[in-house]
Formats: sequence, structure tokens, C-alpha cells
Amino acid sequence: MLDTNKLVGTIGVVSNMTKLSQVWLSGNNFTGPIPDLSKLDTLFNINLQDNKLTGVVPRSLISIPSLRNVSLANNLLQGPLPSFPYVANPNLGENSFCMDTPGPCNWQVAVLLEVAGDLGYPLSLASSWRGNDACEGWISVGCDLHRNVVNVTFQKRGFTGRISPAFSNLKLLQNLWLNDNNLTGPIPESLTHLHSLQLLNVSCNNLSGTIPTFQSTVNLITTGNPLLISSLEHNGTSTNGTTPVSPGGESNNDPVKAATGKGREFKVIAAIAAIGLVMIMLLFCLKKFPIKKLIFFWKKQNPAHRNIETFLRNCGPLQVRRYSYYEVKKMTNSFKEKLGQGGFGSVYKGKLHDGSLIAVKVLNESKTTNGEDFINEVATISRTSHVNIVSLLGFCFEGAKKALIYEFLVNGSLEKFVFEDDATENNHKLDWETHYQISLGIARGLEYLHRGCNTRILHFDIKPHNILLDAKYVPKISDFGLAKICSRQESLSSMLGPRGTIGYIAPEIFSRNFGVISYKSDVYSYGMMVLEIVGGRQNVNVQANNTSEIYFPHWVYRRLELDEEVSLKRISDEEDKTKVKKMITVSLWCVQADPANRPTMSKVIEMLEGSVDSLQVPPSPFLSSCSTSLPAECSNSAFF
Repeated sequence: MLDTNKLVGTIGVVSNMTKLSQVWLSGNNFTGPIPDLSKLDTLFNINLQDNKLTGVVPRSLISIPSLRNVSLANNLLQGPLPSFPYVANPNLGENSFCMDTPGPCNWQVAVLLEVAGDLGYPLSLASSWRGNDACEGWISVGCDLHRNVVNVTFQKRGFTGRISPAFSNLKLLQNLWLNDNNLTGPIPESLTHLHSLQLLNVSCNNLSGTIPTFQSTVNLITTGNPLLISSLEHNGTSTNGTTPVSPGGESNNDPVKAATGKGREFKVIAAIAAIGLVMIMLLFCLKKFPIKKLIFFWKKQNPAHRNIETFLRNCGPLQVRRYSYYEVKKMTNSFKEKLGQGGFGSVYKGKLHDGSLIAVKVLNESKTTNGEDFINEVATISRTSHVNIVSLLGFCFEGAKKALIYEFLVNGSLEKFVFEDDATENNHKLDWETHYQISLGIARGLEYLHRGCNTRILHFDIKPHNILLDAKYVPKISDFGLAKICSRQESLSSMLGPRGTIGYIAPEIFSRNFGVISYKSDVYSYGMMVLEIVGGRQNVNVQANNTSEIYFPHWVYRRLELDEEVSLKRISDEEDKTKVKKMITVSLWCVQADPANRPTMSKVIEMLEGSVDSLQVPPSPFLSSCSTSLPAECSNSAFF
């Protein structure tokens, strides 16, 4: 009996306690699946409710003859609703079962749950993998118009376990992204039977064994798995220790290339026929549209449009859908409900055909960015899949008409919950626990962007306005228009011009004398933003009554340095004080002038989740100490 003790971890150890008759583990934070309980043949009562258990309820629990009482409510259990033959009234409410009545799940749902099982049923999947339609809001799953699963995007999720052979049952699967995880074991041979497969990215894992031979049409990316060996190495042929991107694609022994003479002749005839058809079409076009007019039309095209089309053509298969402008107008009801407007354009509320609410950002035609902002959004967010990164569901590009389609987040931007002038009466009720969880969630999202195996995504515009909140105030980083993708070792010292918003821009972006531009520039912006969350105001407030409070980071640092009480609104108990002190200390580490003194986002998470007593007071983040009587001097010594 260990109810309500805030215990964490898995409950696998219970499977070895063969003499148990009663198990009470409710009201904790246990995760992972229910283990095999076939050895517990005297189990009478089991209460696992109010945890975060995932996965399918095992047959070994359902069929225990001695079982009389079962409570599994308020978890994230998946699969078919279990039917307990020996239990009169099992308590199974509030889970993620595929249906409300017993019976098998949809076949695609069953396949994906088998995939999740080989990953240990991750909690991040169970929270959205509910219901009996894998194309209905399931995170990391993409479907075609016929509701067939065609894309699975598991990159950078921290998953462990193995690549599931069950993927081979998704016969129309086109793109499978498994890179940047901690997967082990081999690449299943059965995946070579996926005839629609276009891309398989398993890079940056811990896979081992021989790489199977895929069709030459498959873009196979295996780098970053030192234990993987190609089929050439397995057969004794030297490959100089490298792992080919598409092993088997150019092999002389490839059965695809061992075509019969008749097969080759047929291909040659088909190619000649195709060329002939193209020539006829060209002659028709040239007759109707003289070559001079065609050249003139090409020259008149906006170079930015050509840049975007080139990007979309060369970047490989995207994980998001491309919509027509007609479809965008339809989903927004001709742009009827505007959610907001900025220099980039306007945001409208819309709805997909399945009823899902969306936010559609319609971009203005820019004469200065050359389409870079649009390309950045598509290139960066389409690579991401994280609970704290806004989901890009699609885009539209038709010449001057550009739009980005995102998930709709009911609570809007963090900005209105932070600044006193923007706050409503209801917004004032956000407590310090919520502010703390928001700060922690943003840190996790940034850590995800920065930790890429071969590349990092640098945001360059972290601020409250670009943090969106869902119905449960889970933060999601948005607006990647200024983002850059770079290698882990690369600095951006050659980047032209400041990027970002005044008040959040790191000093090295203004002057290289402070250091190189890198992911630490995002860390600085994060620190400035958290200070605003703590202060409930913008960091620079020229209307402050006390001159020493004009620049909030300096004011709060002096109190931390002197170990004085920080008198802020809504602090009601010691628990609030602890959270506020953590947020202040961490943010002041983040805004150090020297990038080398700033922590990584991984360290930021560690500090926020750790003990407040282990946190050290950081050095002064300013160039010189400020006189409380000279607010202008404070302004010159800090960066905003």
C-alpha cells in the first residue's frame, strides 16, 4: 500500500512479487506499461488509478482467476477497452482506449500501438494517441486524403527501444523519420518491403547490425550509427569504415539492376515515347507562345518566388501538406475571423475538414527578406515534433500568396499574461506554479531545438509574444521567421545585421567583441523573457516611480546579491518563493554578457528542476555597477 506518495518510475518490479494478493499504487506518478502479471496467481485487488501509465492492458492481468477488484482510471492506457471476466465492476474511466466498448481497434491504430510498444509506450505519444482514428490528431502521424498513414515523424524525441518491424504493416508509408533518438538493435529487414517508402532517416541513434538492401528509390540516411555496417562490409568488401547514405543503391549485385534484356528494352522504348510526347508539347507551346514571350515572363517573375520554389523542390519530401490558396480561403471562410496582425501579415482562425481548429498566418509580400522568413518557417518547424514547439500543419505558396497553417492555441500568446497593461482580471489568476511550468516548458522546447545531432535550430526571436499557450497553459515556441539552421560546431559570426527584438537581443549580436553568435544567443533572450515573467512587466519601464526600478534585471539582481526579500505580487507561501528564486537565479545566469558564462538549455532545465539551495548567485550580468540615482547609467550598462 503506497498510495499518494509522489512515486515515479515504472512498476515492472511488481511482476516478480509472486505472492502479492493486493496492490495499492494509486495517486502517484508512475509511467510506462503495466508489466506481465501472469505469475501473480493469487492477486485479488489491484488499484493503479491516478498515475500516468501507458500501453495496452496486458492479457496476463485480465485473465487472473483470483482477481475481483480492478481500478485503472485516470491513466493514459491505450488499445482496446479490456473486459475482465472475473471482475464485476472494473473502474476503467479516463484513459486513452481506442473505443468506449470492448472490441478490436482500427488496424492502423493497432499497428501504431505495436510500434509504440517497441519504444516502451512513451508518455509523449500516449497523451495524443487516443481514439480509433490514427489520422485524427495523433502527434507525429501524417495521413493522405484517404486517411492512410503515410508519414511518421519520431525525430529528436529521446525515444529508446528498437525500430519496430510493425512499421512494415503500414503498406503506404512514404516517410519515416527516426533520427536523433537512442534507438538500439537492427534496422528490420521487413522495412524493405514497403514499396511506397521514399525516405528512411535513422541517423544519430545507437543501431547495430547489417543495413538491409532497400530499393534504389529510397533515400536511406544512416549516419551517426557507428555500429551499423553496410551489406558490402558484411560480405567482406571494404568500405573504408563509412556508412553509405543509400546502401545497396549503387551495388552491382542489386537485384533491381539485374533486369532482363527485355526489361531494359521496354524501359528504353518507354523513355523514347516520353521524350517524343514532351517534344510535341513543346512545339505546341512554342507555336502558341513565342520564345521571346516565355523568356520575358520568366524574367518578370519575382526572384523571391523562384527562391521559394527552388527551396521547396530541393529540400526533399516535406512532412507537412501544401495547400492551394483556394483551400486556404475555404478553411478560413474567406478570412472572416482575424486573430491578430503584425508586420509579417495577419493571422486568421480557420477549420480543417475534420473540424480541427487552426491558425492561418497570411504573410505580406516582402521586398527585403527575399522569401527568407517563409522558407525559415517551413524549413525549421517542419523538422520539429515536440510538445513545446508549435505544430505546422501545412503551408500555401502561389506566387505572392503565402500562408502558414498552425494548430490553434486557445490561450493565445504569453504576452497578455505577463504584462500588467495587457492582463485581464482572469489573467491575474495565473499562479506561480503555472508561471514556473511555462518557463520550464519553454526551456525544454529550446533545448530540443539546440540539441540536434548534426544541426541546431537557432530561433533568434524568443520573447513573450512568440510563446503560445494551449488550453492547459502548456507553452509552445512559435514564429521561426528569423531562425537559422546550423551545424553543432558552427558559429554565425558572419551573420549580417541584428536579428530579433530590442530588449531580448544578446550583446554579441550587436558587437562581436562580446563573443560569437551561437545558440547561447537564444539562452540570453530566454533569460530576459523569464525576468519579465517574474516581474510581470517589461524589463525597461520608464514609468516606474522609483528610479532604481526602471531596469528590472538590475533591481532584482541587487536583491538577490544582498539576499533581500523580493516583494512580488501573488507570492503566498514558501513554495512560491522557492519557484520565484529559481526563476530569477536561472534567468540572471542566462543574461550574462559573456556567452561562455551562460548555461546551455539542458543546464537551465537541470537548475529549474533541482534544489534551490544548490543554485549559486551568478556574477553581475552587467558591464558596470549602476547607481540607483542614475537610471541612464543602468540603461547603458545593460542590453535591451
